[in-house]
Amino acid sequence: GMFSDGSITGTVVEQDGSPARNLAVEYFHADGKIADPRFRERSMKTNEEGQFHFSKVPPGEFLVGVHIDTPPQADEGIPPTYWPGVTNVAKAQVVRLAANEKRKDLVIKLGPRVGVRTVRGRVQWPDGRPAASTDVSARVGGAIAELAKTDATGAVEFPLLNGVEYSFRGRAWTAYRIVNGNRIGDD
Repeated sequence: GMFSDGSITGTVVEQDGSPARNLAVEYFHADGKIADPRFRERSMKTNEEGQFHFSKVPPGEFLVGVHIDTPPQADEGIPPTYWPGVTNVAKAQVVRLAANEKRKDLVIKLGPRVGVRTVRGRVQWPDGRPAASTDVSARVGGAIAELAKTDATGAVEFPLLNGVEYSFRGRAWTAYRIVNGNRIGDD
């Protein structure tokens, strides 16, 4: 076929210079467009040396970083970090690739781990009744970062990273149907 054989290779390092192991590294088009689905290797985990390698990358301009397309996890303490090591997308550097170009020099330096805060909330129905047993998600950029369920009073609690903006969504089924003996949410 006519696929590009471009690649992006690099290393993720901790603040002290040691390799950052088993972290999600991603790339996406700098203009925000979603990559062609044929180029699905847009996310991978770093190896024991903190290295990553994306192959078959099409020509274009890309942002590369840790947790830039997947939500960060509170237990890791790593906010979204863009190449070369910034948490603000406006300060990120863009990787420019020509057709079949191989870029091998990227080093993403992580900053210090950020703290975790506890965020508490209450979910209620429009009439003010507590929404018990409601699934609630904390999201970063539309992707689910953390999940929780409300208690009998509608209260919910999340461990979330400091300095990361989250949105929340609750979902409760009000009617069910039985499909092959399983209770499936209908409304």
